[in-house]
Amino acid sequence: MAEAGIEHGDGMAPNYELRIEGLSLSEGVTQFIERVEYESADGLVDMMKVSVMNPDFHMSERKLFLPGNEMALWIGYGPDLSFVGRAEIVKVRTTFPPDGMPGLSITGYTKDHRMAERRPDPGPDEEEMKALDADITKLEALKARNVQDASSATAKAKTKEEKKQIADRLEGVQKALNAKITELKTKKKVRTQAKAVWNGFTVEEVVTAVAANYGFQTDVDEAPELDGNFYQPHEMSDFDFVAGLSNLVGFFFWVDGDEDGKWWLHFKSPANVGQAVQDKIYTFKYNSGDSTTLLTFAPEMLLKNYFTKVVAVLTLPNGKVVKKEFVETKASEWATKPNVESELAEDILGTAASIKLFLNDFSITIPAVDGIRNEAALEWWVDSWIKRHRQEFMTGKGMVVGLESLRARQSHKIQNIGKIYDGSWFFSRVRHVFDSEGGYGCEFDARKEIL
Repeated sequence: MAEAGIEHGDGMAPNYELRIEGLSLSEGVTQFIERVEYESADGLVDMMKVSVMNPDFHMSERKLFLPGNEMALWIGYGPDLSFVGRAEIVKVRTTFPPDGMPGLSITGYTKDHRMAERRPDPGPDEEEMKALDADITKLEALKARNVQDASSATAKAKTKEEKKQIADRLEGVQKALNAKITELKTKKKVRTQAKAVWNGFTVEEVVTAVAANYGFQTDVDEAPELDGNFYQPHEMSDFDFVAGLSNLVGFFFWVDGDEDGKWWLHFKSPANVGQAVQDKIYTFKYNSGDSTTLLTFAPEMLLKNYFTKVVAVLTLPNGKVVKKEFVETKASEWATKPNVESELAEDILGTAASIKLFLNDFSITIPAVDGIRNEAALEWWVDSWIKRHRQEFMTGKGMVVGLESLRARQSHKIQNIGKIYDGSWFFSRVRHVFDSEGGYGCEFDARKEIL
């Protein structure tokens, strides 16, 4: 990937175009737009916000900003605009500030917000569960009354034959009631444990099938082979399910809309994610006169004892994935989590094709590692690696000049902030902000890349 110089406008004023349902907004509308934001973030649904002045409630009476309508944003300088993103309007809120003009706040999300609302089976609603509980309670009460009635009848019976008939009738009625109660309790259990089961599917087949439910185009890489079937509990949304699969295999997952109106679900290997979201590597410089492109930055070096858990995911040469969890027992000492079934038999691993470490917000992939033949060797390797690299774990927030191509999941260089902090940073969140008074800039969150 080529490094690129930063050009942002060549003296031309920042500009934008907002389209709703494919139509460009007239000047009669754009003159009231105060601020436009588009935020992409790794692991979250992308979001667009538009702030509009609403004099005499003129704007709120229009049918432009209706939930369900799609907004598409282009930003740039002068007439040269680039597509930034697309969102579906979800919320429209009228604001009444103490001073100034009433306004509208329009919020839209990429269509994976629908995935966060959908589950494989909605499970029982509250009314259904109340009805089942009420029916069970009534039947239990009826059983108790039957026992009381039978007891009274038995006391009045004059012969053994009459008493036997009463007991037989009670047994038959209670048996039928018990069967009905068992049926209702089973129904309640099944409804509360509803789930989707994927038998015999690969990870990419599952992801593609979920995407089809929403009409998404797919950009799905072949994932490492995992043993077993996949289960999606009824309380787990489709978004969390696919995100969980991406974490399991160490992939990136996101949804975005293109400028032609198509929606895409991306499920990408770390080796390929750059090709999907980035074609330039920028170098942002702080305090460099006219060459300054990093406007603000606040880095944080994570402390020595910050981590309490590390997950190591090994990809073996045969494609199998082995996942081990480590917990910190005391300063700089790590051990495998108790009661975790060992999958690292003595002398069977040889060379791991790669190891991916997950430490809080960080994930680091280390290519082929020799000598990890058992669990003890893996534990030693994790401990040694953390001791060598703890001081390199850093996060930061900042703002750079407005660049239309800047997105989350990209890597860029930052300079002139000190030897410790200079280097390559992974941008986990990027927010494009176009303000009618403040111009155009990009806010970001980032974490320093270790390797």
